[in-house]
Amino acid sequence: MKIAWRSSIPLTDCTAWGTGPGRFQRRGYSLIEITVVVAILAVVMLIGSTVMVKEKNNRTLDANAAEVLEVIRFARQLGVSTGGSTVSFITTTAPQTWVVYDVTGGPVPIKKGSLDLTVTSSVPAAIAPLYFSAAGAVVTTAGGTTYVNSGNAISFTLTSTGTGRRATITLTPHTGYVSMTTQ
Repeated sequence: MKIAWRSSIPLTDCTAWGTGPGRFQRRGYSLIEITVVVAILAVVMLIGSTVMVKEKNNRTLDANAAEVLEVIRFARQLGVSTGGSTVSFITTTAPQTWVVYDVTGGPVPIKKGSLDLTVTSSVPAAIAPLYFSAAGAVVTTAGGTTYVNSGNAISFTLTSTGTGRRATITLTPHTGYVSMTTQ
């Protein structure tokens, strides 16, 4: 015996089940779907922004270290061409600054600059100020003692306050050769 079952809903009106030719068509997104997408975007943006800030701090350190390296090379070249020059580093105030003087022409600054506020420097007392002789060698004075043509390298470090990354600038007193390494 077969039992026949008949629906009271006509086949042309199947909106109750969401199927068939007359089904209900939904437009737009639900609040839950939008919330999930916004949450995913927020996480991706948070990760991306921390990486971007770190890279910006690293680039700022690299730019400041390259600038100090260029300034020391400029002062050395000025010393060779004019008979002497000095570079003074003022590290007690923010932003930390540097000044290049031509010692033969009086205490008139030739070139000035400062480090970015996110970069700090550690300049030992032995190299404040640096004096470049006419031969290009470094002469430094610390505590009344003059160091000239010594074999000891003079170095100081620039540090990014945002990432802790360091750039070390090393100066060979005998030749005036300047190099930079980053960590």
